[in-house]
Amino acid sequence: MNSIFISTPTVRSLYAEMIFNDAVLSTCTVFLLEYDNEIFLITNRHNVTGKDNNTNECLSNTCAIPNKIRVYHYANDTLDTHLDHWITYDYELYNNEIPIWIEHPTLKNRADVIAIKISRHENIKYYSYKLNFKSNIRLVPTDKVSVVGFPFGKKSNAFLPIYNSGTLASEIDLGYDGLAIFLIDMRSRPGQSGSPVIFFQNGGTVNLKDGSVSVRTGESLELLGIYSGRISSESDIGMVWHKQIIYEIISSN
Repeated sequence: MNSIFISTPTVRSLYAEMIFNDAVLSTCTVFLLEYDNEIFLITNRHNVTGKDNNTNECLSNTCAIPNKIRVYHYANDTLDTHLDHWITYDYELYNNEIPIWIEHPTLKNRADVIAIKISRHENIKYYSYKLNFKSNIRLVPTDKVSVVGFPFGKKSNAFLPIYNSGTLASEIDLGYDGLAIFLIDMRSRPGQSGSPVIFFQNGGTVNLKDGSVSVRTGESLELLGIYSGRISSESDIGMVWHKQIIYEIISSN
């Protein structure tokens, strides 16, 4: 049997369901981040609260609030070229009615990003991102970026994600609406909330911050932030929380 090549970002976006007791309220995307030898599950705050992060209105028409997040992990016996074994793991969201997720130390509920520190289990294989603040790749508005997740809860194969590409719609480091957010021009859909937003290219030329150009072979991959939703239901402009916010959350723990 011929081996199958799997791109690195494919295994780093995980399908998840927001659960109230045994009822599935919604689906979303999560990803794992490794920091200081710990593993964190990263997603949007509105996913775990079940409420719009700006209006505080319930997202479910039943007004049920999730108390668990069910993540579809890769089984540890899975080969990198044959990703067809999965394990579901339910992470409790509350301990004695106290949320277990970590919010931003100063922005608190204003930041639509949370982290959950999780324990490693021998039957789960973890594919995680690491934050890179030393990258010399230069990204400017109109450059291509990708959101890797599960629009409408759909998968490309088994529980593998779907790539959705767009372009940067603002300067990546200057913020939006006074917050560490940058904008992307992309037709996104429900279910992509919590998706990693990445620069991803397989070979070719890459522009560098010093003005030079690098010719590369193989994958160039950089985590840029986490997708949070559109600026308006009538717009294709999406909001991405900068990776700096993720760092400030996990490092505050």
